[in-house]
Amino acid sequence: MSLEGTEPILCSQIIRQVDQRLIELLTSLDAPEWDLPTIAPQWSVRDIAAHLLDTALRKLSRGRDKCRVENVNVQSHQDVVTLVNRLNHEEVTVYRRLSPRVLTQLMQLVCNQTADFYESIDPFAPADRRFLGRRDDFTRLVR
Repeated sequence: MSLEGTEPILCSQIIRQVDQRLIELLTSLDAPEWDLPTIAPQWSVRDIAAHLLDTALRKLSRGRDKCRVENVNVQSHQDVVTLVNRLNHEEVTVYRRLSPRVLTQLMQLVCNQTADFYESIDPFAPADRRFLGRRDDFTRLVR
């Protein structure tokens, strides 16, 4: 299989900039705007920020720190959907308790650490298969 013409797009250098723009946007919101609805059913702006913060925390914990707290048995596409829905529900429920200021400050801290981590990774090094899982498992689940 030829991969000619499919050079990687290295984006670790712009992640920090994108995160900073997001934090600037969130910081510019007034209190009522944090509770406005979004295009995601049942999620407010605060919920979206909470989701992004939790996702960054989990990626940092798992990727940088190799922390595997939960052993999940995924056997089907529906198992993936159930897992993602559960994680989303849990994270939003917890972070709804936090003020916009706390959410934004936590996001700033975590985004900086996540950007540092991404910038430290050799993009041409072999992937950690334990993190990715087996290719045939992934292919079977996304069909």
